[in-house]
Amino acid sequence: MRTRLADRDAIRSHAEAAIGIALLTESLMDSIRGTQQHSNPNNVIAFCDNSSAVRGFDAVPLLLPSDTTCSSPLDIRHQNRHITYSAETHNFPTAVCPFQGATTGTGGRIRDTHATGRGSHEIAGVAGYSFGNLHLPDYHMPWENTEDKYPYGFSHPSAVAIEASNGASDYGNKFGEPVVCGFARSFGQRLAGGERCEYVKPIMFSGGIGAIATMCSNITYIYPDDDQTSKEKCREGLFLAKIGGPVYRVGVGGGAASSQSVQGSRQSTLDFCAVQRGDAEMGQKLHRVVRACAEMGAANPILAIHDQGAGGNGNVLKELVEGGGAIINASSFELGDDTISARELWTAEYQENDACLVESTGLPKMMQISKREKCTVSVVGTVTEENRVVLTNFADAGDDRMPVDFDTKILGEREKKVFHLTSAPTPLRQLELPAGLTVRQALEMVLRLPSVASKR
Repeated sequence: MRTRLADRDAIRSHAEAAIGIALLTESLMDSIRGTQQHSNPNNVIAFCDNSSAVRGFDAVPLLLPSDTTCSSPLDIRHQNRHITYSAETHNFPTAVCPFQGATTGTGGRIRDTHATGRGSHEIAGVAGYSFGNLHLPDYHMPWENTEDKYPYGFSHPSAVAIEASNGASDYGNKFGEPVVCGFARSFGQRLAGGERCEYVKPIMFSGGIGAIATMCSNITYIYPDDDQTSKEKCREGLFLAKIGGPVYRVGVGGGAASSQSVQGSRQSTLDFCAVQRGDAEMGQKLHRVVRACAEMGAANPILAIHDQGAGGNGNVLKELVEGGGAIINASSFELGDDTISARELWTAEYQENDACLVESTGLPKMMQISKREKCTVSVVGTVTEENRVVLTNFADAGDDRMPVDFDTKILGEREKKVFHLTSAPTPLRQLELPAGLTVRQALEMVLRLPSVASKR
């Protein structure tokens, strides 16, 4: 599951924390934002988009097509480029299905990068993995407890270590984004009080840097209208367009599944239903459409863009019409499965898909680019000034009722929550080295840890 910053902010801005007897009125997000008062003030995008950005380089010479809608000569253009960074974890899907979990974690983070501002470019990726004790056959380590069990439906830590790494690299290689660095951590231990401390639920971390065009008024040969860092607000009459792969019944219930207090205890078929499926080829096609639009500069038809993550269309389309509303037509979506219901259409987290705001004048060029890249663009709705989001049913459903009809104002009207936090002392014991342990033996054990061992 991938939870967007905007969603987390909406929740945490309404929260207070009570630690001991002291009531902290500052929200968690306010505390995080407060760190910017004590750091380098070079943030260009922070706490408001799919990636952050720091001040980059001026007058970067670039080879850009003179016409991005068709085959055309390349021109040398000088642009200012800010550096973007995006990071996320994809833990629950990786626990259930390591290869696909890491694949879609990487693909989703890549889309976070290019869905920054009005469109940006990917450069390189980072991958990291944290998992429990490996328990390799005929390779027992002294710190491993053979009696420890893992939840039903979860993959073994050794499978996570191998298959998740393969999945992230597989997607990056097929897409064309190199994984340039990362980390691996294996940990599992019984504490002094008998409590088990281990990465039972693994962590799959994906990060990546990119670049986004911006303007600079003090250099005359910079194209002043090339600034792509800010999304435009929705306004009545704009179109909602979906770019990328068709709708499939995958990633349904991913948000709820990844939030289970005891995971793996339900039917494994339900867990697998919550895991998405990656398609790096479609991801690359989608990237080329967004990149071609962004390279049009002031003529970029994309006014605002978000990648589809947890919650599917019910989340990404709502984000684009914040402050307004929309009428969305279920029959306008490209379906990969004709048996999809309206509820599944609204919630499925099918991959390689973005949503964007487009003016009617910009649609022809976007359609021309999408036809060249063989990547579908579907106009699925229209922005309204009324604060309501309405999803009309499929034309052949024989039911005129609206599957979705809600007031968007309720999304910001939450009562404050108070979290009572208490600190529990952790019993510790002094370090005890086994009798007769030699330096060589200690060194051999340390080098057997994935976080230390050579990855050659």
